Amino acid sequence: MVMARRLTDRFDAPINGFRAFEPDVDERLRPFVHLPRGWNGYAAPPPNRRALGLASRALAVLDPSRIRPDAEGGIGLYFGGEARFVHLCIDNEGDAAAAFVDDATGELRSEDIDLDELDALKRRIEAWLRG
Repeated sequence: MVMARRLTDRFDAPINGFRAFEPDVDERLRPFVHLPRGWNGYAAPPPNRRALGLASRALAVLDPSRIRPDAEGGIGLYFGGEARFVHLCIDNEGDAAAAFVDDATGELRSEDIDLDELDALKRRIEAWLRG
């Protein structure tokens, strides 16, 4: 019997370097592949292989307006504009959370995200941005 693999299964291996991994990284993430610890002027850990791999998979479905490394380790994907936006964070442990923000009304929703359900997430982001 063949068992279905979860999206995160491929990135559970120990990290010894990025050389062999780089071809699998989305081009938009390449500037973050070799960030050193403290890249932000403090002690921020760089995004690791797991975060970069999961973000690459997410970018195959999602189209963020901005992509940034996260100061707590991982990758942040931003959707929308100044007043109404979504911030999706994929951390170095392989976990993901999204903040749905509307500054005009003060509404803020934060939730854990299942990265195996990217199509559903895309629809939720689009609906949120439409208001």
